[in-house]
Amino acid sequence: MLTKVTYSMIAGATVNALDYGAIGDGVADDAAAIQDAIDSLPNGGTVFFPTGTYKCLSGLTIANDKTVLSFAGGAALSYTTATQTLLTFSGDNCSLVGATINAPAVFDGTNSPITYSVVKIEGENFTAENCVFNNVPRVGIWFKESGNGIVTGCRIDGGTSDTFYTGSNTVHFGIAIDPPSTGSQGVYAITSNIIKRCVQGAGSGNTGSASYEQGVTVSGNVFELCWNHGWYSSGLANGSTISANSFVGCQIPIAATGWDHVITGNSLTVQTTGTGVVTDNELTGISLRDPVRCVVTGNVIKGEGVDGGVVIGFDDNPGVPGADKVTENICSNNVIQITNSSVAGVVAIRFLGNATAVSNNIIANNTITAPVRNLDGLINVQGAPGSKNNIISGNVISMTRVQASDFVRVADLSYTKIENNNFELAADAAAPTSINGISLIRCSYTAVNNNFFICTAQWGANTNYRVLQEITAATLNSAANNRIHFDTTKLAGSALFLALSTGPFLLNHAGTGTPEGSVIAGVGSVWQRTDGGAGTSVYIKESGNSNTGWVGK
Repeated sequence: MLTKVTYSMIAGATVNALDYGAIGDGVADDAAAIQDAIDSLPNGGTVFFPTGTYKCLSGLTIANDKTVLSFAGGAALSYTTATQTLLTFSGDNCSLVGATINAPAVFDGTNSPITYSVVKIEGENFTAENCVFNNVPRVGIWFKESGNGIVTGCRIDGGTSDTFYTGSNTVHFGIAIDPPSTGSQGVYAITSNIIKRCVQGAGSGNTGSASYEQGVTVSGNVFELCWNHGWYSSGLANGSTISANSFVGCQIPIAATGWDHVITGNSLTVQTTGTGVVTDNELTGISLRDPVRCVVTGNVIKGEGVDGGVVIGFDDNPGVPGADKVTENICSNNVIQITNSSVAGVVAIRFLGNATAVSNNIIANNTITAPVRNLDGLINVQGAPGSKNNIISGNVISMTRVQASDFVRVADLSYTKIENNNFELAADAAAPTSINGISLIRCSYTAVNNNFFICTAQWGANTNYRVLQEITAATLNSAANNRIHFDTTKLAGSALFLALSTGPFLLNHAGTGTPEGSVIAGVGSVWQRTDGGAGTSVYIKESGNSNTGWVGK
């Protein structure tokens, strides 16, 4: 017996939802009619929705491969049960084009596994294009253990207010990507979307039992008023490229755990006035956890920083699956401008290994204008014993609030280079305090070369500016060819070099006046006196580790 072939059975056919009984008046329940239209395309095709509002009191399943739901201008889906998944795409190579979906404004951010979403993707190679999602209850688009997906040109409004996020209701996403634990991890592209008023704007993370590489490109999007994160790569996610996005008023604009992330060319600003702005949604910046071979470059970060916060952080995160180390990362060519006068101070760039190595990292050519956090440093690199081969080079740093801290503070490192940086003090102290250009803590074989330390007459009241401090004895650190420009009109005092060490700290520098009684260094150090004469132009440190033992030659 021959089977009658209908038009809708032809691959690529287009059917009209109205022809299957949908009404589109926003009152009648059109779910059954729309499901019939979808099911009429066993070989794939397009269900077209003319202008109207299609109310669905039950969810729809798109099980056939190569099925497209296409919406005319002014065509929308609406539903009333917030915990319902409206569209489930289980077929492969399916698309949602031009849809406006109006969800009920009943929000759930319970910190537990996702069980429902506006759109759920279970098939491979899904595309959402030029869609609008209003009042997302929990998740807008959820890739549930599916590979390969594109979301482009969409507007996703979570609809939540700043008071919705309490710190524990974190599972509220515009887009959530959970790739499969086995098999193809796929490639995901999140491009040219506007995502706002979600707790998490968008994010990815393999929640399965094993770690797999995945590739996610997040480019050209606007993330606005996302109460916890703009973009969040969590768990076992690796290999994200996050580029050319704009983050406005997000608490932590970018957070990424794992290896091989590239974060480049993004703009991160904090919005401090206007409707719906939360005052503690201050800019934190970029947070990398357990990073290996990650690159953060060419980003512009401006606005108000969290009091005592970190603007760009590369941090070991014990207890979380991942690399469990901080190594082979690059932080370069970023612009950090934290200028709000109410800020207690920040760490602009931090590399932190709680109990693990911080090695082979580069911090280079960043421009930083910020108030410093007390007892930390604008650049802070702290490793565990065994950390080595880090480079801090070519950075231009202006300190806009003086506290008992440092421009650069490094701890438990060896074979580190700190060179060719410009350090400018651009503030007065409210009360007498001391700051350091560079502090070395339990560091060995560290070279401090060709840096420029500046304090003009405009700044420096109540400040004792110590150029270099070695807080704990170490082995064969050295400093050479650094330049110092101090106008001492306002400085409370200035020790040109204060290398507090019981071990040999080698110094090779030029300056005015005798080093005897003022410059601490190890035996073998050299002081070239630029205002000296015969027998006083060059001093050699011949004995001791204090500020005496200098002999003129």
